[in-house]
Parts: sequence; structure tokens; C-alpha cells
Amino acid sequence: MGSAKKPLERVDIRSRWPDEALDFTPWLACNLNLVGELIGKNLEFQKREKKIGSFWYLDILARDTDTDKSVAIENQFGVSDSDHLGRLIAYSTGLDARIAIWITEGFWREHAEVLNRMNEWTRDDIEFYGLKIELVRETADTDPEPRLLKVVYPGGCDIESTLQYKQPDPIIQKYAGFFEPLIKKLQENGFTENSPESIFDHTDRYYQSISNQGIWYGVSLESKNEAWVTVHIRTENNKLTKYLYDELYKNKGQIESSFSECHDLDWHWLKHDNKRDRFSSINVRKEASINDPEENHEETRAWMLDLLPRFKEVFEPRIAELLSDQQKCGR
Repeated sequence: MGSAKKPLERVDIRSRWPDEALDFTPWLACNLNLVGELIGKNLEFQKREKKIGSFWYLDILARDTDTDKSVAIENQFGVSDSDHLGRLIAYSTGLDARIAIWITEGFWREHAEVLNRMNEWTRDDIEFYGLKIELVRETADTDPEPRLLKVVYPGGCDIESTLQYKQPDPIIQKYAGFFEPLIKKLQENGFTENSPESIFDHTDRYYQSISNQGIWYGVSLESKNEAWVTVHIRTENNKLTKYLYDELYKNKGQIESSFSECHDLDWHWLKHDNKRDRFSSINVRKEASINDPEENHEETRAWMLDLLPRFKEVFEPRIAELLSDQQKCGR
């Protein structure tokens, strides 16, 4: 009697694709055959970062060559969230895509149930899929390989593979409580219509620029007594990212003097040239911590609320002009 086959070992997908937008999405666009084989479609790549309306961007637009239907693909590192669910529905509607595919590392049961219900409610020619991406290997000596699994599909839902809600980590709840009043104030002040995202972890909130793709305006609060207001530059093209940072740095003195009414700002211009961190950032720092008392949190939020719109006001037109110049020069 043969021995039982050893289960595959799961590996962190970031070990192969460090960045979702810069690494995983391009890989997925070149390997749509894997998605097609799983769901029984012949998929043809059309475009990455397909613009929809004024400020939406779909990760991948594809076409089902058998039916000529447009296919909207939205991918996400981490576990499914309601923001990406809303994006999938909005982007598919905006493109009149009859096939919508959501690829993530795992699905909360509630999100899978929503996709399943969408399949039940919509017409037969509209299809929703929820696919799980994994990186697996047989042993520690073998190279990990990507694996896609069907969680939701027309006519079915693998509910047993989904995640059930658990009480969030108290520290994550504490950060959410810190950021919630700030986000509300920014919305009231008309800072942006977009919802913020966490780029690195639960300690930050970033708003994507509506006008300048690859630019983010964000705030963060760390436990080691550091609060930051940041313009984060992370375009698809690493040369473009470096170009934008270098051109802004040439005007460092002029930019910093634009904030002369804000006394004693602690500026940090950070250019990352290594292969893993393909972004640069311009930051202002102050001493603050998530462990501070609430009255200190109010002061830190007020500081962020004052500086974040100012960052957008100063950097947004400069970056737009630089992007326009480099397009004219064909960089």
C-alpha cells in the first residue's frame, strides 16, 4: 500500500510577486490561459489599467474569443474586501463586461455569497467568478508554482473554502478608530471622492490621485513615535517613478518654501533605487504614536488634516506638468 501524498506547502505570494500592481498584474495578463482553463473560457488579453470614466482603472480587460464578450478582471492581494467587490461591479458595469472575475488570496464567506447571489439574480449571459490565487510547492527544495482555485462560479460556490469572520485584532481596531474621524473630515472638506486604501499595512491610509496615475497622498501613524504625511510615487514604469522624483527634488527648496506658513516641518525626501522597493516618497514627519492618549490623537489628526490637502495642492499640478512633459518627449 503506497504512502499518502504529502499536501502541498503554501508560500507567501509576495515571494514571487512583491508588488500587486507592478508584478502580479503583469504576470496575470501574460498568463490568462490559466484563468481561461479553470473557468472554461478562451481569454484574450486586451489592456491593463483600463481607464473607466474620470478616475476608475480596471486591472485587466480581456475578451472571451468564443463569444466576443468583454471580461473584467480585478485582482487583489490579501483577503477579499467590500471595496474591491464594489469596484468589480462598478467597473464591469462601466465597460458593459458580461464576465467579471475577482482574483484574491482568499474570500470572506459574505463576499463569496454576494457573488453567488449575483449569478442567481443576473441574466444567463452575465457571469461572476471568484478565484483564489495560491503559490504552492511540494517540498522546500522545489520551486513554488502558482495555483488558481474556483471559489464562486455560475451555478456554484465552494463555501467550505471561504473564511468566516473573526473579531479583528485589537490594534487594527485601534488604528481604524484613529483614522475614521480623519477620513470623515477629509470627505466633508471635499479632499477626494475616493475611499482610502492601505498600501503597506493597517498603520496607513492612502488616497490615489484622480488626475495623476501612480501618485498617492497618504498619512501613517506608527507605534515608534512617528506620524507621516506623504506623497507616494509608484508608477508602472520604474524609470518614470525615478524621473518624477528627480525632477521634484530639483525644486526641493521651492517646494518646501511653499509650506512656509507651516513652521519647522521635518522633511524627508526618500528615493528607493533597489529592485524590491520600486517607489519614492516625499514626507513630513512629526513625533506621535498610536499609543498616545486621545487628546494627542486629536492634535495629530489636525496636523494631518492641515497638511494632506496642502500636499495635494502643491504636488498635484507639478506632477501633472512633469507627466505632460515626458509624454511630449516620448520618454
